Amino acid sequence: DGDYSRTAAVLAPVARVVADAARIGPQDTVLDVGCGTGNFALCAAERGARVTAVDPADVLLAHAGERVAQAGHHVDFLRGSAANLPCPDASFDVVASVFALIFDPDPERSLSEAVRVARPGGRVVITSWVAEGALHGASVALWSVLPAEPRDPPRWDEPTWVVEAF
Repeated sequence: DGDYSRTAAVLAPVARVVADAARIGPQDTVLDVGCGTGNFALCAAERGARVTAVDPADVLLAHAGERVAQAGHHVDFLRGSAANLPCPDASFDVVASVFALIFDPDPERSLSEAVRVARPGGRVVITSWVAEGALHGASVALWSVLPAEPRDPPRWDEPTWVVEAF
């Protein structure tokens, strides 16, 4: 029905898993790429990190900003895309994307951007759907209509492809 906030609520627990995997602590600077309604940005802020969140959708940035403010935390919100992050080189300890970067039509550029803004020795954490079930079917359908050059869709569930893409 177009109400992403309900989907985001279901995905909220993944933010904690990603924050744990990235070992986020109060000393970290964190970038949330494709922040959506702010699940991961809020989780990182709750751990004391200095957080910046990027999303191309103004409505989602506003929603995420309200959630963070209501929780009594601070996050810097920027409008932008995964393929063109509005951030300086080597500026984050952690760059994370929870079910967002995987939808960018130029995954190699988006991964390059994530690495560009990560500090040397930083951590880049990206979540993806597995290649089965309804979500995989929706992803395949999305890729079939994106205005990109004809090519195979990214294979986020294949470690070899991901390593090569990085």
